[in-house]
Amino acid sequence: MARAFAILWLLTTMLCGTASKSSVATRSKKSTLLARSAEGSLASGLKNGAASALATICAKAALQPFDTLKTLQQASTASSSLFSVCAERVRSHGVLSLYRGLGVSFIGAVPAISAYFAVYSSLKGTLLARVNAPPLLLVAISAAMANTVGATLRVPCEIVKQRLQAGLYSSVSDAIGDLFGRGVGGMLPPDAHLAQARLC
Repeated sequence: MARAFAILWLLTTMLCGTASKSSVATRSKKSTLLARSAEGSLASGLKNGAASALATICAKAALQPFDTLKTLQQASTASSSLFSVCAERVRSHGVLSLYRGLGVSFIGAVPAISAYFAVYSSLKGTLLARVNAPPLLLVAISAAMANTVGATLRVPCEIVKQRLQAGLYSSVSDAIGDLFGRGVGGMLPPDAHLAQARLC
């Protein structure tokens, strides 16, 4: 009888020890996976940010003339076609005037879009790995946070670019000096809060 109890005690001790080791190993493995997931999310975010920066440079350079013509059309009080606006602009200011504001556009759009995709990708991966919530909600939170960061960088440069395209200022320094002189509101569109809510 004593021998049976001793064997039973020995088996119980061995099983508990194995279970404890297994539990520790599981927790260790889970923490390792979480760490790797966070590192992977950060690396993925940086890669997406770099790729989106290159894509933005190509897209902005190709579409800048159309963006300029659109701004001129919107600023004009007379109803005119895109072709007539283009012809008048080239005749009076030259072909390169269609690219006016491209530098400011690069300065604003490239970091903003890079930051958007970097923040979105890394934050989404981290939240999905660490937070127990509906995936759709976590994706929406990631997109809203990323857009807030991107819009903060992009909107002031967009304002300067559009004012330059419309011919309201002769140089970037004049535009920035005047707009900053009006306070923070000078660097924001009138319906900034509505635009942010719509994009989020």
